[in-house]
Amino acid sequence: MTTPFPLLRLPRIALIPVFQQMESIDVIAFSLISKKAQNVSKIFCKFSSRNVHLTVKSDHLYICVSFEMWRQMGLKYYFNTENIPNLVNAMTQKRTFTHKNSGLTASQWVERVLDVTNCESIGQLDLKGSPQVDVCDTFATIQNIRKLYIFKECPNIFAKKSLEILSSVSSEITLFKIPFDCREEFQTFLKNNLNYLNIFTNTFQTFKFNLEDLMVTNALK
Repeated sequence: MTTPFPLLRLPRIALIPVFQQMESIDVIAFSLISKKAQNVSKIFCKFSSRNVHLTVKSDHLYICVSFEMWRQMGLKYYFNTENIPNLVNAMTQKRTFTHKNSGLTASQWVERVLDVTNCESIGQLDLKGSPQVDVCDTFATIQNIRKLYIFKECPNIFAKKSLEILSSVSSEITLFKIPFDCREEFQTFLKNNLNYLNIFTNTFQTFKFNLEDLMVTNALK
């Protein structure tokens, strides 16, 4: 039987070489253990994320953090444990999290990763599915998103809720579908103070998108 090592009880001077030997992925995984582990990780590892790409799917979240051009790190959080693929690779296992092995909800997990990597903004957010509702709680805390993409497979209800929360903090929004049920809903969205709006859609809608809709938009581009 192995006796657990009381890492957090070590004096700070002893913790410095420990964290110096840890990979970035290991530091982030360690920070998910508890609030104390999170604070210790931030003290001894001063991350400075260059770009963060967050993807939301129906069964998992995926975060890719870039520190430099050549150094990236991807982590996944699965909502439903039965959907997790067979993890035979040890490196893949270290990058995959659930509520069971982290003790965190999806929203808490995202907030913890963004906090420990000192992420002040999201470079790109892709919505490709409808996850747990609590992810919207995290969306409300995001201050800046450079690019927001709404894909065809994203359910309308989740897409509308996300746009309601994120439109004001997104520099560029791209729609591969129009998730609104009627022209009035769509025009209400277009009246928001949008910076840059791209619409790429030829799918069936309950109403026809035309130039009259563009006349009411407040988008700069």
